[in-house]
Amino acid sequence: MMTELKMPSTALAVAQFYADTYPGLVDGFVLDEADAVSAEAVSALGLTPLVTQTVMRNLNDKQALAAAVLRFSDELSSR
Repeated sequence: MMTELKMPSTALAVAQFYADTYPGLVDGFVLDEADAVSAEAVSALGLTPLVTQTVMRNLNDKQALAAAVLRFSDELSSR
């Protein structure tokens, strides 16, 4: 999708796209641990970053990601 938009296929580019295209729609952004270096730049866009493991190889990974995202959602909604 990002390639079709002639944008880099990176987590930061996706965050930038949402921040620019839909300002105010997104409060938080989930980053994989491999993209942790982008967390500060995502924050500078006005989005709260969550850095966590997003690759789901098994049921435990799926449950851990779901729990992390739900906690993150609760944190964002209580602001």
